[in-house]
Amino acid sequence: QSHPSGKILFNDFQKILLDFQLRGHERFLRSFVTQFRRVDTDKNGLLNESEFKNLIYNMNIDMPEADVKRLLNVIDPYNHQQITFSDSVTLFSAEPYPGGNQEISIMQHISE
Repeated sequence: QSHPSGKILFNDFQKILLDFQLRGHERFLRSFVTQFRRVDTDKNGLLNESEFKNLIYNMNIDMPEADVKRLLNVIDPYNHQQITFSDSVTLFSAEPYPGGNQEISIMQHISE
């Protein structure tokens, strides 16, 4: 909706901007969404320890078992076996990609 002066209303601008950001975020996560769904074998939207390990291996992340266990302790410290998609995105966004440039997170690497 345009204003008589040829300007757009702030609410319209905000919606355009948020829609643009959302589409970019969806593109960035597309590969990870596919991987997460693939390893969620019981299709409950949550990963257990075995599924989480499969996620790491399926993403071709060369990581020693000790590092996998460390990540499990970070993402599921009480061993509830209910790792969410959101928690996984947060973890892999903060975790440097092993063996590579420490400024690139695992999430950035798999989304390239």
